[in-house]
Amino acid sequence: MRVEWDVPVEMDDGIVLRADVFRPVTDEPVPVIMTYGPYAKGLPFQRGYPSAWEAMARDHPDAVAGTSNKYQNWEVVDPEKWVRHGYRLRTGRLARHRPLAGPGGPLLTA
Repeated sequence: MRVEWDVPVEMDDGIVLRADVFRPVTDEPVPVIMTYGPYAKGLPFQRGYPSAWEAMARDHPDAVAGTSNKYQNWEVVDPEKWVRHGYRLRTGRLARHRPLAGPGGPLLTA
């Protein structure tokens, strides 16, 4: 899996947001899953929200099977699970949350 951190994404109004990109090791085009949210981009779910993580792992063991969960964040898909099936993921956060390259905007959409 190729990982690119804080890739600049320019919005129509010129504001630059940042997204993390996870993709298969190929130069061929692949489908993209785009996610965003306000919660701790770059913070593994199990470290940031340990009690929620423990409940999920206990109640839904399939969610944690077959992955290190190293890149899993709260309320977004697990890149390790989707990339191995040929998807590219772009993850970001709501634009008014930091860090940003610009003063903020509505949502990260790319």
